[in-house]
Amino acid sequence: MSWEQNSYRESSSAQHMYESGYASEAERLQPEPIYQSHVPPMDQTMRDLPPSHESSRPAFDGPQVMQPLPPPAGQQGYVLYGWQPVFMKVGESSGSRFAAVLSYLGGWFSGLLLLFFGFENKYVRFHALQSLLFFGFLNIADFFMFVFGGFGLRIWSHVPYAHGFFALGIFLAFLLINVVAFVGWLLCIAMAASGKYYKIPIFGHFAARLSGVEPSPVPTVK
Repeated sequence: MSWEQNSYRESSSAQHMYESGYASEAERLQPEPIYQSHVPPMDQTMRDLPPSHESSRPAFDGPQVMQPLPPPAGQQGYVLYGWQPVFMKVGESSGSRFAAVLSYLGGWFSGLLLLFFGFENKYVRFHALQSLLFFGFLNIADFFMFVFGGFGLRIWSHVPYAHGFFALGIFLAFLLINVVAFVGWLLCIAMAASGKYYKIPIFGHFAARLSGVEPSPVPTVK
């Protein structure tokens, strides 16, 4: 027996008691229950509902493809998710630049160390060779200048004015060479940190050829 038939029997029994006088005054004042005439089954889906219950949302037609927006005038376009961007290698990596800077900090000695430890990296090898050649030459030049100055002072010691002029000339030459070396040292550090192959005149060309940055000239047979 369904619940609709059971509800109908209870309603008929209450009406019969009311009419026959057996129901109490409180039972007479109670309103008759209102039962839903139709309850949809639990397995009913949205497709079985009337047209008034249909959703107003459009049907899903498959994955939507997002099209790229045109970039503003004078600006680059934007890369959306899932697109393959095009990258360009700019300069050297941060590790290579840091090692190249270290090759200049200690003069020719740091260049010699980085030449052994960073030999596989062409960028580090170039700056290490340039530091070794440039500062090595400056140290050798300073050494010979002191030796030559000492012998010159002994030779010109008996000449009053020549002794003073010779000492002043040696000092000015030493000062000029080391000032130029200091400016070149700062410039090499800045260029090495920026990822550029900066070549000092004469020394940079030798370092580029020895490190493989520039090919060596092919000898011609006469």
